[in-house]
Parts: sequence; structure tokens; C-alpha cells
Amino acid sequence: MKQIKIQLTKEQQDDINNGAEVVLVPFHKKYSLTERTWYISFYGEPSKSVSATERHVASGMYRKVKEDAKRLSERRIKSERLSALACELGVERDFTKRDEKGSNYYIIFDVLKKLYITVNAIDWNTIGVPYMTKEGANDICEMLNNGEFEL
Repeated sequence: MKQIKIQLTKEQQDDINNGAEVVLVPFHKKYSLTERTWYISFYGEPSKSVSATERHVASGMYRKVKEDAKRLSERRIKSERLSALACELGVERDFTKRDEKGSNYYIIFDVLKKLYITVNAIDWNTIGVPYMTKEGANDICEMLNNGEFEL
């Protein structure tokens, strides 16, 4: 049988000697974003990167392919416009836990009905989704469905 040597700190050795259970956990190297070709714009059209810093790349603002950057740029604009409207109307909220009285409503587009509808998130907090009060989400759906506001 092959032997694997693992060097322990003095504290770890003491813990084991005092009856601590040893649990082997594989080491995972953190993944770092590296793509820096196309910058994702808040204004629609992505631009070719000239001098991206590690901080810019780490923020996820770059894509390798222009079409990917354009798709994300368009999606971000819609999300930010929705969030801005909810904030301006005073109905945007942070996600709250299930056992707290919360305002975990958000808006989706029902492609079959071709309508914006309100959905309540009880047990999941979707990254990047603006949450709001139920009344606020209903009001915004009405604004979107009647053309009073466009994303």
C-alpha cells in the first residue's frame, strides 16, 4: 500500500492526540477568471478590451467572445432598469429568510402568456434578481404589461 505523508501543525497533532476525529478534505484550488477580450458595457455594445486589470477581470465584466459580452450586456441593462424602477418606487428589498416576514417577490416573463408575472421566492435566493414587495412587484408587472415602462 502506498503511503502518503501529511505534515500536521503542533495544534493539529494535539487535537488528534486529544481524540479529535480526522476528516480528509481534498484541496481545491480557487478558480480565477482570466478572459479579458470583450468588456461588458452598460450601454449595449461591448467594447474591445485595451487595459483590463485583474480587478476588472475578477468582477466578471469581460468575455472571450463578443456575442457573449453583448448578450450579458443586454441582460444586465434589463436587470438594472428593473432594479432602478423598484428602487425608485421604494419597493425593492433584500431577500429575507423563510421564517422572517419578507418581501421575496420578483418578476418573470411568462413566454406562453406573453406577460410579466409576480413570483414569490420562499426558499431560494437567486443571484442577481431584484426582490421586492408583493404589491410593488404587482404594480411593476402592470406597468410592464401595459407598456408604461420597458426594460
